[in-house]
Amino acid sequence: MIYKIFFSGSFVFFTLLFTAGCVQPESINSSTAGNSNPEIKSMFADPLFVKVGATAQIKVEAEDPDLDPLSYEWTTAIGDIIGSGSEVRYSAAYCCAGINIITVTVADNKGAKTSKSIEVEIVF
Repeated sequence: MIYKIFFSGSFVFFTLLFTAGCVQPESINSSTAGNSNPEIKSMFADPLFVKVGATAQIKVEAEDPDLDPLSYEWTTAIGDIIGSGSEVRYSAAYCCAGINIITVTVADNKGAKTSKSIEVEIVF
């Protein structure tokens, strides 16, 4: 819903724009009519503290209420994701120590999806 109010005069021009309903949640959850989002039951990293150049196992447990097949998309800003599916390996980058966020998006074959993130700390 958008409202515009204009006031004009020789020195005054005022515009008010009000938009409602445009805020999106932090995590992605989308479904289509009659199709439920997949549910992420758990996500873990082993270990949570990864030495530069080392790897960690990242695993997600998810299910679909409609019993649809699931696919997994993994992303990270620093380092590499090795593998695919519900269990991958994370390789810590040599450049950067600190907290890194690894995100998985789980989707069914009808377009419904949900995401979850985990923090892994890269240490020297």
